[in-house]
Amino acid sequence: MKTLMLDHAFRYVERVLFQVGANNKRSRAAMEKLGAVHIGDADVSYYGEASTHNAIYAIDKAAWIKRQPAVR
Repeated sequence: MKTLMLDHAFRYVERVLFQVGANNKRSRAAMEKLGAVHIGDADVSYYGEASTHNAIYAIDKAAWIKRQPAVR
């Protein structure tokens, strides 16, 4: 599913950012498996909730295109 979303997003933008809970090892591993790069950390406050520490990941369009098979 993330592959479809990223393919769609890269029609319009050059970089996609993800915020993942800093202690969420499963999601962080999934981000890295997709080729995302950890670019920093931030405390993020979602609506009606206390702020939580998040890891920020980025995937650039050029890197995404390189990683994908020629035909899908």
